[in-house]
Amino acid sequence: MTLFSFACTLTIVYLFIVAFRLLILNHFSFSMLFSPEFIHHNFSAPIGLHATYLSMYISLASCFFIYSLLKETSRANQVVYIVSLIILSAGLLQLASKAVLITTIGIVLLGFPLLLDERVRKIKFVGGALIITFITLINVTQISSFKKRYVSEFKDDLSDISMSNTIPEPRVVRWKSALALVDKSFIIGYGSGSERNLLKERYFEDKLFNSYLHELNAHNQYLSFLLKNGIIGLAIFLLTLYMGFVSAWRTRNIVFISFLLLISIVSFSENILDVNKGIFFYAFFFTFFIKTGNDFKSQPAA
Repeated sequence: MTLFSFACTLTIVYLFIVAFRLLILNHFSFSMLFSPEFIHHNFSAPIGLHATYLSMYISLASCFFIYSLLKETSRANQVVYIVSLIILSAGLLQLASKAVLITTIGIVLLGFPLLLDERVRKIKFVGGALIITFITLINVTQISSFKKRYVSEFKDDLSDISMSNTIPEPRVVRWKSALALVDKSFIIGYGSGSERNLLKERYFEDKLFNSYLHELNAHNQYLSFLLKNGIIGLAIFLLTLYMGFVSAWRTRNIVFISFLLLISIVSFSENILDVNKGIFFYAFFFTFFIKTGNDFKSQPAA
């Protein structure tokens, strides 16, 4: 986990170096760093990785560093963790994944205080987390590109009609098309590999021509399981998550809990198990935390 987390930190450093290099070479103002041309997929483009998936890696690395920071007694190591967390936080904001950022803030504000036994330390930690969250919210509301990405597009995705015309066909509209198909084969679904072709036909019927042309999937892992494997397949996936949460809670493994929350919440907006970068992330770390749960059980040092 330490190697993984520092690798994530170095990746964000590299992406910022690339971004600043482009700004300098093109004689752009440094304020352009927060424009649409340098956030979300455009920020992660140099390494060819989808912004949401990279955000999940960054979030997990951040949670591990926070856990390590709470346990660490060496001042030098604490400084290293704090600097790394600042870099990862900047990268997370720049990657602009709504689901991941919201989940990460929730984990930090609600999850990590459970690790702390002393009331004073809890108050200090929550106070610091609230300050960081406040600073993040200021950036989101005051910088136009972030406000558009985190606020306007979030509202549009959950609406039947895009109010700001930023999204031609919101996720909710596509989810309704998927649910119409699920209703016809609720128990066993339509079979593995059927999702895109079925949805493409349904998109055309529902006049969702942008989704039809781009052959978009459901962008919801739960709906995806219902489409391909019916309620039986979805139940198996949910049971797996449930058993993971039981194991994580039993060992008080906050990093494992953070991982499971990331998977559970991002699954509402992405088919994370349809691509290798999501499958590997889920399969490797789920197995890793099940096998090493007790290694994260010890309480932070006083």
